[in-house]
Amino acid sequence: MNIEEFTGEKLLEYPETEVFREWIAQRAFTWFRTAQQDEHALGHLLQWMIVISVPDIAHLEEELRENGSLSAEGSLDFYNYLVGLSPSEASALARQTYARASSDDLADLYNRLVTAASERLTPDLHPNDEGIAALRQVGLLTP
Repeated sequence: MNIEEFTGEKLLEYPETEVFREWIAQRAFTWFRTAQQDEHALGHLLQWMIVISVPDIAHLEEELRENGSLSAEGSLDFYNYLVGLSPSEASALARQTYARASSDDLADLYNRLVTAASERLTPDLHPNDEGIAALRQVGLLTP
């Protein structure tokens, strides 16, 4: 969710540096490596998989592709879609989405996630002006 749209403050800007690029790649790699044992890692990956692959919310995949992230409105649409599912529908969607992903799909997802997150980095931003450290994962690694 784009917090900045609500607050008008720049909370999620991070400098385009090799350190941040490596952090993004390493964090994404860790999610892929631990998804079968770590429900949080799996949840992060499922957000991306669902936005990219579920026809009912294809407009969100288009927004993500065009803008590199979901707007506040897009994030709210995604939230409403998910909470509108019954528990059994949500469970089935998660199981089917993850089971359907081939190794090629996962490699593509990794590349897409890392590219989208890296493109959110701000060129020429001084490191002292970076956003809130506690929001890095939210700002850089959510759809």
